[in-house]
Parts: sequence; C-alpha cells; structure tokens
Amino acid sequence: MLTGGRRRLRMAALLVVGAFALWSCWAIGWPYLRYSSAEQRLAASYLDEVEVEGYSMEKEYTESTSVVGRYYLGPATGDPLSMVHAPGVTLALLPPAQRVDTEFERSLASTSLPSAWPHCGLSVHQQLNRLQLDLSATDQDRFDRGELQIIKVAVGCGG
Repeated sequence: MLTGGRRRLRMAALLVVGAFALWSCWAIGWPYLRYSSAEQRLAASYLDEVEVEGYSMEKEYTESTSVVGRYYLGPATGDPLSMVHAPGVTLALLPPAQRVDTEFERSLASTSLPSAWPHCGLSVHQQLNRLQLDLSATDQDRFDRGELQIIKVAVGCGG
C-alpha cells in the first residue's frame, strides 16, 4: 500500500511521463498531419531554411501534392528579390521572356535546388494584390500606398 506522499509522487511522475509522451507524438506526427506527401515535407524542410530579410511569414499554403509556399509581408524598400536568402542557390531576376506575370503577381526568380533537395525547384513572386493575406485595415492601406509588399516563396518537389 502506498502512503499519501508516495502516491502523490507517483502521480506527478506519471503526469510528467504522459506529458512528454504527448509532446513527442505531436513533434513527430505533426509534419505528417500537416503535409499530405513526402514531397511536401521535403519542400517545407527547405522553406524552413529560407529567410526573407526584414519580413514576417504571414501564411503558408500547399498546392497539389508537391508544393509548399509561404507569403511574407514587409516594407517595400529596395528590390524584393534581394530580400530573399535561400541556402545553396543564387537568385537572379528572370528575363522578361521567361516571366509569367499576371494581374495578381510578378515572377521574380525560378531555380533548381541543390542536390540535398533532389528534384526540387524554388520560385519567388511579388504579389500585386493583398487578397492572399488577411491584412489589418492599416496594413491594407499601407499596401495600397506602396509602403508594404508581399513576397511569395514556393518550393515544389517531385520525381
């Protein structure tokens, strides 16, 4: 028979072990619940290493079974492409003949990734409208005045 003190100690230890088990399951299982394929998980792992200097990541999206993209919001200062730092690649502005611009976005760069991310490509776009993000009224006004800009970085992986 356990005494009151030992019973409380045992219950506390069980709670700690249970909390650790739940945290471990979440940490290991979350990427598998969040992304529908191995290609998306690979794309997201590369995106985790991309930095958009001076910008904050506002939204992530997935497309098909192989693409993960992120929208970044920040001040409209300088060349948007120079703000994007992607490990292992040098980003260069696409020539006009290779751009696929729409009324919603302007293509900035597209490149293959290093061999650590096989069969993956990176694209960078400047958003020309604010509809992709849920901006506050103040940020909407700042975007409309050209003080803020949205940069979309997407990675696609596939065979």
